[in-house]
Parts: sequence; C-alpha cells; structure tokens
Amino acid sequence: MTVDASGIVLSHNAQAAVLLARVAVGATLGEVAPAWLIEAHLRRVSGALEERSAWADGRIGAHRVKALAVPGVDGAVTWWLVGDSAPASAASAVSAAQELERERVRAGLLQGLSSELLASLDVDRCTALTVRRAARHLADAAVVVGTGDGRSFPVTRCTTDGPVVQERLALDPGQLPGLAEALQGLPAVSSRWIDPREVPSWAVPEGFAGDVARCVTAIADATAPALVGTFVGRVLVSCVDGEWHSLPARLVSEVLRLRGWRVDYLGAQVPTEHLVAHARRTRAQAVLLSSSIPTLLPGAHNAINSCQGAGLPVLAGGAAFGPQGRYARLMQAEWAKDAPDAATLLGRHLRPSGAHAARLPELDLPHLADQEYTMVRRTKLQLVKRTLADVEERFPETRHYSEYQLERTVEDIDFVVSHLATALYVDDPDLFTRFITWTADVLAARGVPPRCLLPALDSLLNQLKDFPRAVGILTAARDLLIPPPPHPD
Repeated sequence: MTVDASGIVLSHNAQAAVLLARVAVGATLGEVAPAWLIEAHLRRVSGALEERSAWADGRIGAHRVKALAVPGVDGAVTWWLVGDSAPASAASAVSAAQELERERVRAGLLQGLSSELLASLDVDRCTALTVRRAARHLADAAVVVGTGDGRSFPVTRCTTDGPVVQERLALDPGQLPGLAEALQGLPAVSSRWIDPREVPSWAVPEGFAGDVARCVTAIADATAPALVGTFVGRVLVSCVDGEWHSLPARLVSEVLRLRGWRVDYLGAQVPTEHLVAHARRTRAQAVLLSSSIPTLLPGAHNAINSCQGAGLPVLAGGAAFGPQGRYARLMQAEWAKDAPDAATLLGRHLRPSGAHAARLPELDLPHLADQEYTMVRRTKLQLVKRTLADVEERFPETRHYSEYQLERTVEDIDFVVSHLATALYVDDPDLFTRFITWTADVLAARGVPPRCLLPALDSLLNQLKDFPRAVGILTAARDLLIPPPPHPD
C-alpha cells in the first residue's frame, strides 16, 4: 500500500485489501488503517523513522502484522504488510525479499529523477534528464519528441553510455505508431513492439547499433497544442492545493483542446506558487481552477488572488464553490458550471487583471475582520479535543469504543470543525448546514441516529459562545437535527 505525505492512499494490492477491508485509492490513512500504522506513517514522513528498512508492528483485527516502510517519490511511502497468517516458507521469504528489493530500486530511481527535475524548471534540461535516466534504467536507448510547429519538432536522444543529443528536426510523426496522435494532445496509446527495419533514422540515437526490436510508447503531452490548425489561445487548468479530485479538471482540459485551445493541465494538488510560476513562464491567457472540497476554499481564494495579482483572469469551477458558484463570485473570480460553459466564457476574451488585483482576503470578505475564522482555525486542535471529551461525557458508552470506532469519531469531529471554519470564512451558514445534513444521512445509513451529532454541536456552542457568527451557524445546524414537535390532534 502506497501512501503520500499527506496520508492519502495512492495505490494498494490485493494482499493489503485482505488485511484492510476499507482500503481504497483516494481514501485517507485515517479511514482505513489502525492507529499504530498511522503513527508509524507520520513518524516516517517527519523523519523520526530514519532507517531505510524501517519496521512497525501491531494488530489488525485478529492478526499480528508487521509493516515495512519503503521510501518513494515526493515523500510517499510504500508499506509492505506481513500478517502472521502469511506463508512462512523459505521460498516465500525469498520471493518477498526480492519484491522488496525491486521496490527499493524503483523508489530510488523515481526519487532521483524527481529530485533532478525539481532542481530545474527549464524544459530542455528536464527532457534531457528524463532521456538520460530512461536510457540508463529502462532501455538501451531513449528518444523524446516534443510538440512542434507542424514542420519541425524538438528531438532528444540518448544511449546508455552516450551523450544526450538535442536538436530540432523536420520529421514525419506518422512514421511511429501513435506519435502523431500524442503530439496533438490525444490520449496515449499502448506501448507496442515494431520491426527494427521500420524505425525511421531520426528515432535512432547516433552510435546505436544492433538488430533488436524497439518498444515505442506514445505519451500524450499535457501541454500539447490543439488538434488542428492555429490554436485559439493558451490556458492553464489545475486543481487547487490539497485537492486530489483531478477528473473534473482533466475533463475540462480535453473539452478545451477539442475546441481549439492549447491547454497546460497541471493535475491535482498544485501549490499556488508553482501555479503562478508556470502561468507566467508559459504566458497563459487565463487560469482555470477546480476544487470539489469546500474546506479548501481559503486556499482557493489565495490562489485566485495570486493569479489575478499576476495579471491573469481566473475561472473557477467545481462543487467546492457552492450552488451557482456563489463563493467563486465572492472571491472576485468568474465561475463556470461545466466544461462547455468554461469554453464559452474563454471565448469572450476575459479581461486580464492588473497589478492592482493583488489584495488581502479581507477586501473581498470584510466579515473576516471579526477574527472568528482565524480563532477557530488556530484553535482547531483544542476544539476537537474538548468536543471529544464532552461527547464522551454525554455518551459514556463511547469510552468503550474500539480503536477503529474512536478514530472515526475523532475524524467526524475534525470534519465538523473544519466545515465550521470554512462557513465562517465565506460567512454562509448554508455551507455548514449542508455538511451536517449530509453527515446525518451518512450516519443514518450506518444505523446511527443523527441526534448523536447534537453533543458535538452543543460542545462547540459552549466553547464558542463569545463568537456571534459561529453561534448562529451552529444553532442553525442544531435546529435541523431536532425533529419538529408532533402536531396536536
């Protein structure tokens, strides 16, 4: 099971699913793992667990389990879980050791490449590093063809022991299966073996000899131009920092490409400083921001302000921005309800923002001057701890919860406080009441009465009694959970 530095599960195999019944890609470690494994992951990410092969152990259900941490790229960690019921034969042990060694080599390769690429934002240098690594570790030679102007293309070539050669060549991409489509921004095709005699000379690095088959993989360029002719313009599509729901942004990217735009798709969880730097370097005409998680709205606001301060118009989209995009407009951004709407808005030639567009959040959201949002955000940990203690006092049976049940309870309270803080940020009680209604429905589906949320809301009301807006928001949510009195006959 591979988990990133923030605790999101990136991948898992069938064996992990046997031990962790709730494991799923995109889930948080807190949702699927026991406390001892969560603590081990935090220690590994923070550097407290420094050994290259670091073991942690504990119980998962009826099994005694050992977990081996293997470092990965960008702080990710692959945890190999070995249960007490696993085969203990010598052959199995050797197989496991070989698999772990392969994972260490793979992680080292990816970590090294990641470090080298992050050290430079120059496209040519990054391409050269990629080709060099591929020729040393993945094949006898490597060639990368970049996007061109239709007549010539940048080509980077390298053999295992030879130098990296970068030049611009007049070539026909149709000579390699799938390459022409990839250079036009279409989805990648599967790797395929082709006859060495059919490989064009420009695709063979100088000095490379031998009658061997070539494996050609066409990979779609995330910054590829539009499909035909001269593109309409260039835009950047990205998720806000912390947002891992990347599919909506990807769909928007593909629709815009089909409508003639050159699109730089940056993907999920993009730090704001990287977003602005890329937009400036590529001279993008607009930035499209996607977010599905409401609690990321303060970060989204920061990204909007930063982009506008750099002179870039911003289009926002996604469920996080509320019904009809009310929060996007609150933050002075245009709102697109879907991909076709985004294309329509871009077609109106959005006016670039001037340097005066850089501003503090309080200028868009004057209610932040009362400091309620700031105080709730800064004291979140204390609020969660105090609320948990009050819930245990109101419901003594919670003191006998299993480790898993207690973790879920803490997680639920944390979500409540996070959404309360966000509702204070945008000054909208509806954001919080929508979340409470959704949570009540989830609890009801689990067979838990929604009124169980009342002690948590009551505790927060008591702790925040001196904050009028917070009291109003919590009271509105509490009223939703109290059934109306029966009608007198």
